[in-house]
Amino acid sequence: MDIKAVDQLNNELLFSSFPKRIISLVPSISELIAHYEPHIELIGVTKFCEHPQNLRTSKNIIGGTKDPNLEKIIALKPDLIIANKEENRKEDIDFLKQSIPVWVSDVANLADASQMIERLEKLLQIPSINQVSQIVQKHIKKSPGTIKGTVAYVIWKNPIMIAGNDTFISSWLNHIGLKNITDTTRYPEVTVEWLSDHRPDYIFLSSEPYPFKEKNQLEIQSICKDSKVILVDGRIFSWYGRAIIDAQPYLSKLISTLTA
Repeated sequence: MDIKAVDQLNNELLFSSFPKRIISLVPSISELIAHYEPHIELIGVTKFCEHPQNLRTSKNIIGGTKDPNLEKIIALKPDLIIANKEENRKEDIDFLKQSIPVWVSDVANLADASQMIERLEKLLQIPSINQVSQIVQKHIKKSPGTIKGTVAYVIWKNPIMIAGNDTFISSWLNHIGLKNITDTTRYPEVTVEWLSDHRPDYIFLSSEPYPFKEKNQLEIQSICKDSKVILVDGRIFSWYGRAIIDAQPYLSKLISTLTA
């Protein structure tokens, strides 16, 4: 009997047996899947899959999220490839689907992240003792504290790009009580003058994908004098897998710092 699974785009996948050999094209999901070993085998990851530590030195590297080595992926003969609607290219996903099942995630908020983890654990037949879905749900329901105000979450430097109001990042901002300064979707480009004119209470400079440093913080703070410019951990705000568990203590500390 075929095993059926539905991804987050409502595509139905069929398997003759539960998948064990996995390739992940998504850094945050690679971290999650690595947690499930040895119940499954993570045989390939991208060059951006930095967590857990030493993951890239112990797995096959199959290129980047936007430029995967398709031939290498097929040659590894995985049972399943896990991709993401936003982080991976549709043409790559469509090509791989011709020979290998591809489970596509679509995560725009914390509820989506919880659903993704729960569905993958079911598909991969992860034993209850190794599951993280219930732990993640508890962390999402439990508030790390709240802070009021408006915020611009900056992900890129040249040009300056900020997280829009329909992103997973914005979902975290709302969760701790902050209001995204922009009503625009996805990742709009703005200028430092725009940030100064809109005067958000906080400007968060993410550690990824652009690695903002203290010199960037000082530079933007010198122009945006009415805002408090803060360096924040991009993994906490944008990785929608096991990183959610680490978010609770980090956000509690961040809120305490900002309200001190």
